[in-house]
Amino acid sequence: FSGHSATMGCSKCLKQFPCLGFGEKNDYSGFERDEWQHRDMSQHLKAVECVQSSLTPTQMDVAVKKSGVKYSELLRLPYFNIITQHVIDAMHNMYLGTAKHMISVWKESGIIGNLDFELIQSKIDCMIVPFGIGRIPYKIFSKCSELTADQWRNWTNVYSLFALHGLLPDIHYNCWAKFVQASLILSQSSITADDISAADSKLLEFCRCFENLYGKMACTPNMHLHAHLKECILDYGPISAFWVFPFERYNGVMGSFIKNWMTPEMQMMKKFTS
Repeated sequence: FSGHSATMGCSKCLKQFPCLGFGEKNDYSGFERDEWQHRDMSQHLKAVECVQSSLTPTQMDVAVKKSGVKYSELLRLPYFNIITQHVIDAMHNMYLGTAKHMISVWKESGIIGNLDFELIQSKIDCMIVPFGIGRIPYKIFSKCSELTADQWRNWTNVYSLFALHGLLPDIHYNCWAKFVQASLILSQSSITADDISAADSKLLEFCRCFENLYGKMACTPNMHLHAHLKECILDYGPISAFWVFPFERYNGVMGSFIKNWMTPEMQMMKKFTS
């Protein structure tokens, strides 16, 4: 696929994200999902044929821009459906994406100032949370870029509604609460069809409310992809079955094996065998 910054930037549907001008960001607003045409494999293969039959790089760029697809060797596998057999990672989509973005939006719009952040920090510090829930580092909002995905998840699910109560205006607080409610449902290790529908409704309500409050140019590709999480969960189960928290943790474990870059393969295999 072309990638999220393309006009046809969604890998699940054919909604267009037009660029409003040179140097401007794409418009990711509009959350009327019933109007979106879903991608299907037959159309995808036809579009890839057009890309592959291009005679010049310029023609290929035009074909890619028009359809939002590129050639992959995986398309030669008759049993692989590249549309349905890839998932949206909830870790990046929800926590490193929207949860982190909300802090920036509140800062830039002046809804929360430096004094408010200090009060939020004091409320977080006084919270007593169950064993196993990680603490958020000191001065969360001055160094929010350094927070891990797990800390952003804890901020969303555990700390945020308490810490922001009375500081955010009600209309902004209620908007954020919809996202938190959806996150709490989706974070369950087992989930029912009713749960999926409830979380999906909350996410769509959040996205529409966000657009009304902060404007269409504040909307992000992650917010569009919130509307496609339901498809992934129906196909593959709870988000904990396919989010990349274990993958990232394992990367960290593997990285700690390597002490120098002379023979990294040998160091890793020695560690594995021991």
